[in-house]
Amino acid sequence: CVSGWVNRLGEKPVVDVDTVYQFASVTKIFMSDIILDLIRTKELNLDDKLVDLLPELHNKIYKDKRVADIEIQHLLSHTAGFDREIHGVKDNIFEPNPWCPNQVEQLTKIDLQFAPGERMAYSNTGYCLLSRVAEEKYNQRYRDVVREQYRLNRFKSFDFIGDAGEIPTINSAIKPLNEDLNYESLASSAGLYGNASALANIVYKMEKSNKPHILNRAIDTPCDFASARACHGFMGYEYSTDLRLRFYWRDGGMNNVSTLLIIDDEGGVMSMLTNTRKRSIDVSELVEIIY
Repeated sequence: CVSGWVNRLGEKPVVDVDTVYQFASVTKIFMSDIILDLIRTKELNLDDKLVDLLPELHNKIYKDKRVADIEIQHLLSHTAGFDREIHGVKDNIFEPNPWCPNQVEQLTKIDLQFAPGERMAYSNTGYCLLSRVAEEKYNQRYRDVVREQYRLNRFKSFDFIGDAGEIPTINSAIKPLNEDLNYESLASSAGLYGNASALANIVYKMEKSNKPHILNRAIDTPCDFASARACHGFMGYEYSTDLRLRFYWRDGGMNNVSTLLIIDDEGGVMSMLTNTRKRSIDVSELVEIIY
């Protein structure tokens, strides 16, 4: 379902099923599925240690020894010890010169904000590190892995924003981009754009995979399902206040972008892509309304 105008209210062109938007953090669903597919094919394990998987981190001395305890499942579920709200390693992929993904040896110099597995704190850093793991396993750039895995060339204008911030100009509702951002660093966390229909169709197939898949979470994770943003699995949040229905959802927000993807436990998928970020209500409240 699509609605509205590409630019301003009442002005042509109107949006259609092929109109493209940025995905913002909904991009992370692809990163999750890539890693979980490596686990399904026995190329990775959920409890594999990050320092064992990346050659830049082999045989290093760490300022914070807890870095050596970071596992794949911690990175997927935002429990690896990075808290962007606390001064320290910071969530710096939105800086002009971020250290991830091309200088991950910086992990030897940082302090974590909590022990891996102790709690959940949303962070883009973990997903950027996962992209380096995928590159090592596939021996390809992360963006090329995604393009091939999901055959993005089947769709109209479904791709990553380029290193120089290139975006489509035809049937695009994407607003001018921030030229200061490093789009290679953003690739695994917020770098994709496309249309809502293609996104929903790809995700529909993702959740049909063998376990572990994007609707799963670490078995020992304590969760408050009755709070929309309290229980984070391997892809997004899990929410349910009634035994008859469970939601799995992932949202995203950047300048002029607000996105939402919901999967229900019957396999239904809903995607919402917009080029505005007017927050009259929080997205989690919107999820509760839709539920």
